[in-house]
Parts: sequence; C-alpha cells; structure tokens
Amino acid sequence: MTDDKNLSSFEKKVLSGLALCGLNPSLVSNEAPLGLAVSGGADSMSLLLSLSNIFPPALLKVITVDHGIRSEEESSGDAEFVKSFCQKKSIFCQIYEIPRGKIFSLAQERKRGVEEAARYQRYQAFNQFIEKYKLSALCLAHNQNDMLETLLMRFLQGGGSETLGGIAFRRGKIIRPLLKIPRNQIEEYLTQNNLSWRTDATNFDTKYLRNKIRNQLIPLLEENFEGWQKNLLTVAKKSFYDDEILSSLTQKKVDRVEFSPESFKIPAGLFFEENFALQRRIFYSCLNKIGFDSRFPFRLFEEISEWNKKNQAQITFENLKVTLKDGFIQSSLVKENESQKIWEGFSYILTGPHQQIQVNSTSLKSLPLLENDPEEGKVLVKNGEKSLEVKIKYPCLVRSLESGDRILDSKGRLKKVTDILSNWKIKEKDRSQVIIIELLEKGSEPLIKALLAFPISDKNWIVEDSKLG
Repeated sequence: MTDDKNLSSFEKKVLSGLALCGLNPSLVSNEAPLGLAVSGGADSMSLLLSLSNIFPPALLKVITVDHGIRSEEESSGDAEFVKSFCQKKSIFCQIYEIPRGKIFSLAQERKRGVEEAARYQRYQAFNQFIEKYKLSALCLAHNQNDMLETLLMRFLQGGGSETLGGIAFRRGKIIRPLLKIPRNQIEEYLTQNNLSWRTDATNFDTKYLRNKIRNQLIPLLEENFEGWQKNLLTVAKKSFYDDEILSSLTQKKVDRVEFSPESFKIPAGLFFEENFALQRRIFYSCLNKIGFDSRFPFRLFEEISEWNKKNQAQITFENLKVTLKDGFIQSSLVKENESQKIWEGFSYILTGPHQQIQVNSTSLKSLPLLENDPEEGKVLVKNGEKSLEVKIKYPCLVRSLESGDRILDSKGRLKKVTDILSNWKIKEKDRSQVIIIELLEKGSEPLIKALLAFPISDKNWIVEDSKLG
C-alpha cells in the first residue's frame, strides 16, 4: 500500500472510507484482492483512480456490467472505456454482459420495474465475482449525493425506519467507501487529474423516480431549504440506531416462528401481544425468509393486524396465501396452478412486427383475440364483431392487470388503474380480462400505453404519445 504522505486529500478520504466499512487495507493481498465495480461514470472512475494510487495494481480486480438496456454503442462503449483505463494501469478487468432483452423479461417476471431488475441482475454478477476471485471486499461507488437521493426516494415511497437509515457502508463483502464524499468533490478530483468519465444519458430521464428526485426535487430543496442535506443525514442516523434495536427485538420473535420450505407459522398470541411496529417487522422478516420477493402491500398488512378480533381469516396476494386458523397465522407460497391470485395473469412481450401473440393464461376463453400488425406499430384487439387498434412502439408488453398499476391522465398525472375500473363499474371478479399494453422503450421506465376493458365493457383508456414523452 502507498504511504499516506504521498496520497492526495481525496485519496485519504477514500482510505478513511475503507476504515468506516471495516476493511483493513493491510489484509488486502494476492490471495484476497480488493474488487471494484466500475460503470465508467464519475463516481466509479474516482474510486478506481484513487484505489489504483493506494494499492498496487495486482491487488485490484475490476468488474464492469453491460446491462444491455441502452443502445449497444453506448453501453458497450462504457465497458470498453473502463477496460481501456484498467489496461493502462495493468489492472484486471472483467466485462459482464447481460443478454439484450433479459432485463426487460426479468422486470416482467419480478413485477418491479426495469431499474429494480437491472439492480437485481447486477448484484447477482457482483456476488459471483466476489466468490470467483475470493475478494476481501467489493467496492461500490455510492457517494453522499446517492445517500441523500435514496433517503428522499424511500421517504416518498413510504419507507419505515428500516429503510430510512439510508445506504449501508457494508453488507457482507460489499462496501461503499465514498458514502461520506459529495459528488462535487469527486468531479473536482477527476478534473485535477485530467481524467474524463462517461455520462449515462438515462440519468436525465425523469421517468425514473431517482432521476426525478435528482433533477427536479433536489434543485428545489437547494433553492428553498438551507441545510436540508445535514438535517436529512441526521434523520438517517437516528433511523439507523432505531432500526438496530427494533431489528434485535424482531429477531428474538422470529427465532420462535416455525418455518418449513416456502411457509411459516406464527402463534397468534405471540404475534398479537406485540405493538404494530414489531408485528409488521416480524411478518415482513418471515416473508423474506421463505423467499417471497414481491412487495407485500402495507394496506393488506393493516388488515392482518386487525385479525386479533377474528377466529378465522384469509388474504391472498400474488403467489402468497396468509391465513388465521387454529391459533396460528400461517403464510405459504403456492404453486402457479394452485394460486388464488387477486387477478389471474397473462403476459407476452412483442419485440417486432410479424410476431404472433401467444398469451399464457388460465382464462384464455374469456380473452379477446389480439393481433400484432404484420407491418409495424399496431396491435389490433378483436372481440366478436368489435375491434380496436392501438398504436405501439417495440418492444411492448401485453399483459393482465397488476396491483399498483398507474396510467397517465390528460394532464400528465399518474392515476390508479383500479380507481378507473371502479369508476367504470367493472367488478373485481371480471378484472382478469382487462388488457394492459405497456411500452418497454430502452433506457426508460415502462409506461402503460393502453388500458383496455374491451372484452367486458366499451370503456378504454389510451394515452396520447405526446403524454408519454
């Protein structure tokens, strides 16, 4: 390791960040090298440059992920930029390529959006990289600005103290030594060293919540609320310490829960004797342990918390069934053909013209006929003698209704699809026949183009292209 006296002030801050992450630099060796995840952006390039000045190149291993979401020229260009820098510094670099279309398919499968699917796949790659090269740790380049954006995002999404603690310095072998360094210091360091960086064009696309916070909300806070950053970071510290004690209390209760593959049983007395905050944490912790990876709606948990007044009850959501029976709250994952979902589902991705639509569904008989235009840019929906044409862009997703769906209204505001269907007086039992057409443009968050109640109603909601941006 380089002598501290020869390091710049920025590099000393990175070294201090490693200590905050619990990493002893003297333990980094050929047998346990230090890994870096580098995208080519300013944050990760500052991390790469600073660590290359702190450690010998033989002790560093770099991974860069090509998600296959943006244009091939742009995303592969980022990866080659990182690889070229590493070659100049004699640092090992692996490019991890995700096949094109995989992130969109994963987003559909996980029902969480493109950003979450990309993050999930990226961390899968990170974990494989850590294991393969026996890394002492893998450094990510999240900085103080990322921390602030994440806190605002989690607040706006209704997060509790377990999320308002912000980004952790360390989780397992993944560490974040830049978390206390603001972005302006990062860019200043790169400029001083005449090092350029890549800019992801999607960072300015406000269809993504984080970008909307970064480009619209934060400038508003900067202009009108002096000191908001310090105050928000203080909230994060308080939430972190609150979470420590609540997590400890939660674990003591979870240790008394009976688990089996894909299910758990909580004694109702054990559950209802706790206050609401611990009930919620116990329940969600148990869901994580059985592998339920969707977001269980808070409103449904509020219903469960009221079951202390009942002898028997049941809720189903996606592939999860929760029951109160014989003195136990029991949750279990059920197989697709046994699942009693809120709405039974179908989905199919169209990637171009001349592609036949094959809808997977348990209620095919009630679905209208959908035809992909043999030319381009249209989906034709038929039901008996009636037909409707919807203009599209490829790729797009034809699917059934999902909990939480929102669609743009004439003023460009997001409106709950379930509220629209209620206004149309479409009963819940009939909503499995509603058709959603969702655009999956590269580099953008999926947006609903059309809501079609065509099979059971004359009502339809089609968003103008100008509203979709």
